[in-house]
Amino acid sequence: ASVTVVPATAPSAPRNVRARPGSIVVTWDAPASTGGAAISHYLVSVTDSDGVGTDFSTQVSNPTGTTSCTTASRSCTITQVYTSESPETLTTIPTDMEYEVEVTAVNVQGTGDPSNAYVLVSGQPDMPTSVEARGGVEVVEMCWTKPAGTLTAYRINLSRGAYASTVTVEVGSLVSPSWCASPKVGHTFSGDDDGVALVLGTTHTVTVGATISTSDYVFGVASDAVTAVPYGLPGAPSIAGITTTSSTATVTWNAADDRGNAITAYTVYAVPTGETCGWTSGALSCTITNLTGNDTYGFRVEATNDAGTGPASTTVDATIDLHLHGNEGLLAHGNVRGRVVVVVEGDTLATRVGHGEFDHAGTLARAHG
Repeated sequence: ASVTVVPATAPSAPRNVRARPGSIVVTWDAPASTGGAAISHYLVSVTDSDGVGTDFSTQVSNPTGTTSCTTASRSCTITQVYTSESPETLTTIPTDMEYEVEVTAVNVQGTGDPSNAYVLVSGQPDMPTSVEARGGVEVVEMCWTKPAGTLTAYRINLSRGAYASTVTVEVGSLVSPSWCASPKVGHTFSGDDDGVALVLGTTHTVTVGATISTSDYVFGVASDAVTAVPYGLPGAPSIAGITTTSSTATVTWNAADDRGNAITAYTVYAVPTGETCGWTSGALSCTITNLTGNDTYGFRVEATNDAGTGPASTTVDATIDLHLHGNEGLLAHGNVRGRVVVVVEGDTLATRVGHGEFDHAGTLARAHG
């Protein structure tokens, strides 16, 4: 019988590489594929922001410049590196230097692909974890688990579209949102270090990093990114039309800007009375009742969302119709001048025929228009 032999290949990249500062402590998971042959050892590479690299191999346990650096543990604590000032002699890791860390697996068939690079800043705290962000009323609220160390400040990296900026806050000035429970900490902000306000209704992407520096802050690696959408009170609606009968006014309006949060209600007011009508869904229209014929009212509309009620529309005046049945005038005392309305039986729409004059008996004398 024939046997199919699958030749071994180089392993895939190690997974979940993590590193924390101080001494550079690197950990990783085994590759998803060994390539069909056992992993013999790993290569750990650190490259500083000057482009100077230092490579370590776990083929020999604890190579020079490391401690606790072995294949079996899948970890390596790096204590010395090459630098631009010492390119040929290993030296103590300088503080406040940014490093990229990569790990590569090796088997008998060769060297696999490197892992994704992990970035850290030596001598500075590890990144904050469990980061959350929520949009609030003209603010972004953040909450995170702080890294170890005597922290002095945080830097929030903020971006929306092509715009990017920072929010720097000292530990003692943090304003944690009410939903951020200890031991987590957080901060609430409405603008950035340049005084530029957040853009309501727009997605903001944020990360946060920490520092132990007491001045000239150098921050450690930033957290994973999260997003939030700040919002505000809705804008003012605009009245589109008003249709009146002898005791009602049906008001229609154009939608207000929701400013990042859905509008849940509109309220229409008839001034100077206290009569109102409300809207929660459907066409943007509602009818106010209990109005008096021939009186003039001012109508305005306000929108409401989770932030509260926004500014009112421009007030629009309208006069409530005198209501006539067929061609009969309303009973009145003395001479009365007013708009005459003829209502067709079975038709809910009032038909204006102009202005009318009533005699002393209250009958329609003549109609104008």
